[in-house]
Amino acid sequence: MAGIIDMPANTLSFSRTYVLPDGYELDYTILSTVMSVTGWINAPSYILSINQGTITASPSQSNFAISADTPKTILVFYKKKGA
Repeated sequence: MAGIIDMPANTLSFSRTYVLPDGYELDYTILSTVMSVTGWINAPSYILSINQGTITASPSQSNFAISADTPKTILVFYKKKGA
């Protein structure tokens, strides 16, 4: 496991960088008591992305954005490439 990110409600942006062991990439799982995955809502939303060893969340109006009005815990994992 690479780490745990606690994302408070209404947090719209963050970035975390991890040093990847050779042959590994990042993956993540989002935990929430209320997991509403929808788009085009009045509440702010964010979308998570991975680029090399960096996980970033930023505001988005895209469909399938994740509502930011509830707190989230994001578990970050190292995953073998190609697995």
